[in-house]
Amino acid sequence: MGLLDRAGSLNSEQAQSVSALDKAKRILTDFTHAPEHLDFPVQVFTAFSNTAGISRGALMFPNNALQEFHPWMIKNLDRTSSRRLRMPFNFPPFERFGTHAVCQLQMEELESMLSVREAGFKSSPMLFRVGGPENPAALILALDCELNETNYEDIHTAVSLLADNLLEDIRKNRRIMDMEEDSLPHQDAAEWLHNHTEHPGVLAILDISHALDALIEKSEGIELYRARQDIVNLLRRITGRMGRFLDLKDGRVLILFPSERLPDQTLYIHQLTQSFMDSVSGLSEPPQFPAEFFNWPDEDKHVKKALSGFFTE
Repeated sequence: MGLLDRAGSLNSEQAQSVSALDKAKRILTDFTHAPEHLDFPVQVFTAFSNTAGISRGALMFPNNALQEFHPWMIKNLDRTSSRRLRMPFNFPPFERFGTHAVCQLQMEELESMLSVREAGFKSSPMLFRVGGPENPAALILALDCELNETNYEDIHTAVSLLADNLLEDIRKNRRIMDMEEDSLPHQDAAEWLHNHTEHPGVLAILDISHALDALIEKSEGIELYRARQDIVNLLRRITGRMGRFLDLKDGRVLILFPSERLPDQTLYIHQLTQSFMDSVSGLSEPPQFPAEFFNWPDEDKHVKKALSGFFTE
């Protein structure tokens, strides 16, 4: 073996000798990501992945309305698996957690949640829990990771440290971003506009598709549905009491402002773009937010034309 080979082997051994607990401590020391950010869950999943060596898995958040955990971000899973991956709150293996943050699964228990291809891989899947058994804030599914009999205690301790330190910020992030659609009264555009006929103002039809593309392109693996929902809820929070808000679910949202609340439409789009940039770390350039503005209800015919797919003749 030559000198370069020996050096490479030594460096590899030294990298492997760094304990998971040391990795977790270093990650927490350098962790400066704010829970107000849209991509905060990306940083959380990265922290757990780097600590436990997760090469295939998912970050999952609870959907209280459906009583299930749904993936927010996946890593090296196919699309079929990302669509099927739903863990009910009463998933029997959860009982194995006890008071611990780590639980071992059997692939047979996950077969209905994964594609035939993914379920066919030989692995020893693990589940990491963030939060107590009664109300977990998140689950991290590790279909492949570095955990084994020799490092179990090390990774268990490291994962527990991450979970304890990130728990409250994860809860805060989901309180901000995760207004579940099932908790909101359903209205289509025609009904919503009809109900606001007596509320004159400026109606904005805002296209969020470019913002969605920017978030997904920056953070590969984010689930499209969850990313769109989080962006909608960010805009809902930004709008606040300024106006009335409706998600059209086609890449656009409606916002009805009292005229005095929107004196400068160009400035509003600029401020909205800046708020989005502030909420996603490391974007190279701001996304566009194409928008149409109408005087409501005076320009109702133009509004119905712009939203023709929502109205029947």
